[in-house]
Amino acid sequence: MQKAYKKINLNLYTMKTKTLQILLLSLLFLISCKKDEESKRTQSYPINHQFAEIFKGNFDENNDYGHSSTLQTFTITNNTDWGSFLNHCNTGIFQYTDYFSETNIDFSQFMIIAVIDHPSATTVTRPITIQEIIENTNELLVKVDSTISGSTTTSTPSPVHIVKTDIINKPVSFISQ
Repeated sequence: MQKAYKKINLNLYTMKTKTLQILLLSLLFLISCKKDEESKRTQSYPINHQFAEIFKGNFDENNDYGHSSTLQTFTITNNTDWGSFLNHCNTGIFQYTDYFSETNIDFSQFMIIAVIDHPSATTVTRPITIQEIIENTNELLVKVDSTISGSTTTSTPSPVHIVKTDIINKPVSFISQ
């Protein structure tokens, strides 16, 4: 009977040790998961995002987008909106999309950012340029430059810049410089 008692005690000791080991391993696993989660939350901002140019130039005054009196900004994240945008780009004299570097966009990976400035009442051209796309904690900032270049034109074009960047699920703000 004492052998059976010692055997039961030994089995209980082994079970307690294994239970303790499992608890410690579980605790270590949870701690490592929490550290990974914290490192994602404490990402260093701002993040400067790269982008690829799709089109930079001017729309003529006959284009749908050539009539606005203010800066037009677009954030396009799906094929439906992109298709509509492309159709409006081709409403003037020219088929502008023929000059786009690409029109087939994978919106599961990328988004389109576009700016179209209003036509100038003067004969001085003002190219428009998306200079930077910066991600902050709560938003995506698009810095736009539309400085006067000094060259003259006989028409009233609307400067355009269209780029593609990685999809970022945050509100987009445009800053004109």
